[in-house]
Amino acid sequence: MIHSISGLPGYLAIFLVSFVGASSVLIPIPYVAIVFTLTIAGNLNPLYVALAGGGGSGVGEFTGWIVGRFFSKAIESTKYYGRVEALIKFLERRGRVWLPLVIFMFALTPLPDDILFIVLGALRYSLWKALSVSICGKILMMYLVAYSGTAIGSYFVESGVGIDVVFVGSVIALVVILLIMMLIDWEKVLSSKIRAIR
Repeated sequence: MIHSISGLPGYLAIFLVSFVGASSVLIPIPYVAIVFTLTIAGNLNPLYVALAGGGGSGVGEFTGWIVGRFFSKAIESTKYYGRVEALIKFLERRGRVWLPLVIFMFALTPLPDDILFIVLGALRYSLWKALSVSICGKILMMYLVAYSGTAIGSYFVESGVGIDVVFVGSVIALVVILLIMMLIDWEKVLSSKIRAIR
């Protein structure tokens, strides 16, 4: 199965899957679940998986930045733009470390980093600064995914559970996490931060 993606070697396949998954702004692609499964199926080194997957998904975030940079006029009319813009400016005024820390946390967790990168692009925040921090966060995230995938997946496979069942289970877990993230009232969270500015 590890060579099932156009016959590509495992780590290159993980890089490309992660890159495409993170580059997709409008259509969510469960690339984390795919990386999880490829790690198990190919018996891959979690560190190399983290570097390949984290690098691919971190660089893939440039798509959101490009959308924000070149379509800022259309984005400015949305109700979230002003709130996210105010939050970013608030963080920048608090010191140089706060905004990179937020970018890192968005990359590390299931928080909507696509939206963050769109606004960063619209505000012309340095792409290289944003990507370097995002790549670090994604590498750590992918290491945790790969390490847990190796540990949990090998346990289930050794117990006689097929790799397809493990993949379906990981996709379901990812969907549940995304649904939980969608249930959070991000507008209220942002509004509370923005009130602190005023």
